[in-house]
Amino acid sequence: MNPEVPATSADSARTPRRRVDGSGGDDRGDARRPAGPRWLVPSPAGCERVAEKGETPTVRGARTRRRIAESVLDVLREQGRAPTAKEVASRAGVSVRLVFHHFDDMDALYRAAMSMQMERHWRGLRAVPSDLPLDQRIARTTAQRAKLFDATSAVRRTAVLLATRHADVAHALTTSNTFLRSWLEVTFSSELEAAGRARGDLLAAIEVATSWEVWERLRREQGLSSAAARRVLVRTLHALLDG
Repeated sequence: MNPEVPATSADSARTPRRRVDGSGGDDRGDARRPAGPRWLVPSPAGCERVAEKGETPTVRGARTRRRIAESVLDVLREQGRAPTAKEVASRAGVSVRLVFHHFDDMDALYRAAMSMQMERHWRGLRAVPSDLPLDQRIARTTAQRAKLFDATSAVRRTAVLLATRHADVAHALTTSNTFLRSWLEVTFSSELEAAGRARGDLLAAIEVATSWEVWERLRREQGLSSAAARRVLVRTLHALLDG
């Protein structure tokens, strides 16, 4: 699987197709320890961090695009809903017309925002090494997910709703879930192999037990602290994996 997000051109003028307001371990790269979703790791095309002094029009446009994408994430995180184009423009300090000069439509804007979100929170993440004792593998896996989910939940809640209308958002969620599953396959490879014909069932069980959806239920619906929710995950994984 090697999906890629189409880049948005930094230099070409744009004719808006539609103006939809919308409400809508270590990092050495071991081959057996897949890294985070690389298709979304780069910033939105041309949105690198840049200095403002003496900047060229191209660099200024790149900075503007990044500010616009950041404004989308701000609304998703703070308001728990999809922003309108007018809100995005207001937060970014630009006109709605300029938003759609830099982004063809809301789909392109959400694509850039999801890319930025992944860059911030997934860069450098790796599967926990499979050669550690089981207790350590479970502890590190749950710690990694607790940190990741606590940092991304506010945006992800709204992304789940947006995914029904925006294919790039749905694709981002699917890709992140695929990587999380692949890390479990690496980290708990010996236990999965020992399960024999029940391997698929065991993998499905530990994937669900460590999923964002379960974390969200523990934190939001049951009102558990991050530490308490993590203890639940540790207990669940031990119940599933202890031989």
